[in-house]
Amino acid sequence: MLSYSQIRAIRSCFKHSVQKCIQAQRRFLCDYVRVRFAPSPTGFLHIGGLRTALYNYLFAKSHPNGKFIVRIEDTDQARVVAGAAANLLSILEWTGIKADESPFHGGKYGPYTQSERLQSYQESAESLVARGAAYRCFCTPQRLNILKRDQLQRREAPKYDNRCRNLEENIIQTSLKQNKPYVIRLKLCDGVVIFNDALFGEINHNVASIEGDPILLKSDGYPTYHLANVVDDHLMDITHVIRGKEWLTSTPKHINIYNAMEWRLPTFMHLPLLLNSDRSKLSKRQGSVYVEQLKEKGYSPSAVLNFMAYYGSGFNLAEFPVCHSDEREVLKMLSAAFDYRKIMLSDAMVNFSKLDEFSKSVTTHSLSIKDYKWRDELCADTLKLVRQKYRDKCVFLTDVHNGQAYINRILETRKTHLIKLNDLLDDEYDYLWLRPEPIGLKNSLPEFSEGLRDIVRFLQQTDEFEQKIISQFLRTIAKNHRVKFSSLMRYLRILLSGKEQGPGVADMIFMLGRQETLLRLSEKPKRIS
Repeated sequence: MLSYSQIRAIRSCFKHSVQKCIQAQRRFLCDYVRVRFAPSPTGFLHIGGLRTALYNYLFAKSHPNGKFIVRIEDTDQARVVAGAAANLLSILEWTGIKADESPFHGGKYGPYTQSERLQSYQESAESLVARGAAYRCFCTPQRLNILKRDQLQRREAPKYDNRCRNLEENIIQTSLKQNKPYVIRLKLCDGVVIFNDALFGEINHNVASIEGDPILLKSDGYPTYHLANVVDDHLMDITHVIRGKEWLTSTPKHINIYNAMEWRLPTFMHLPLLLNSDRSKLSKRQGSVYVEQLKEKGYSPSAVLNFMAYYGSGFNLAEFPVCHSDEREVLKMLSAAFDYRKIMLSDAMVNFSKLDEFSKSVTTHSLSIKDYKWRDELCADTLKLVRQKYRDKCVFLTDVHNGQAYINRILETRKTHLIKLNDLLDDEYDYLWLRPEPIGLKNSLPEFSEGLRDIVRFLQQTDEFEQKIISQFLRTIAKNHRVKFSSLMRYLRILLSGKEQGPGVADMIFMLGRQETLLRLSEKPKRIS
């Protein structure tokens, strides 16, 4: 017979073993992470969709061997846009977010396009019917329209009245023999469904009290989102479902399906929404809400990633934004600092001026890098943009080598002023690419003529062609010839650019270079009295 101390020792050992098993299971669940981003190919990628993709990606990459999957949800065939799926993958990769598995990268859980997985949904729907968790509904569109109209007239929320939920078997079989079209609906469970959200904690929702039984499989054999996302997440072994908060109230329906099919529940994490400043839904009326628009305007992937990460938080970062010229490095740093427990719970009101702020920081950082190869790439990118806009009108950029040297001076001079590279294509900078026409000037030409000759002589002879030296000389000229410095600068600026406003004249001279500056200063403007 065992002594009391021996029993205590056995109990302690057993308890310790159980704790180790639980800890091992927790480590397994934490280490084994598979998340998915599932956009619909109905157009361009909304920035809200990009943020969801980004947070899925960061969550995956913040775990050892975490996998990020892209799945195309194209079951609403009427809204599918040709080429949109390829564009979605392309724009994601432009930001540096590369899928581990997708329709274009493959994977052992494919196919990754829902229209290629119809058999799985149909079999699952039939299984739900056989289990008594779903049923066939033979209601016609006409009846459903009348039902909805009557409910609206009574000022009730439109919902299905569950008429076909308890049809007798003989009626069902007769309707099937008559080939009546039908949908398959989920039987919503009565009572409150309780589940735990990784961000919002315990969620209680009685969906059956406010909604009718939802459609799972349409009469054309295509699934609705409620069925397809659950079936795919199960078959693709998705461990964490990270999506927008608008799906919180639908999650109980999905849990009903998981439970009916006796499938393991994933961990749910619902992200706060992105809103306009008036707390309305983020719409294109408020600015560029599609990632393609941001790319077209010249924002870099690094700037866009910082912008999206900012509206959600969730990072242990000493400084923000993460300034790096390579978006892959930005993602690596964000992944290392990511902590989902720090994600803010309140919806974020988007201010697009923040994008400009981040873009300026990233651009300044990129232009400050002392890597000649990187600077040559930036010069080549800018040169390409300039030639696309001005073509053969840009007469002094015909030589590639000289063109890169010219642009390098511009980038160095304006690096703390540019929000993005293609700001150099704005009208305020057109004097850098096109020679201005001689402009009429009122009065004061004689008092500047002597000073102008001295400036030309200096630029022809000096070996120190630098902004600081040029600026000091211009002040000396104004003092020696007893002219107002600001008036002289205005006069020179108009000669050089055809504009009264712009960068400092010394900066203009340095950017234009010795030869181009002398050419423009020799073009005497006509006098207007």
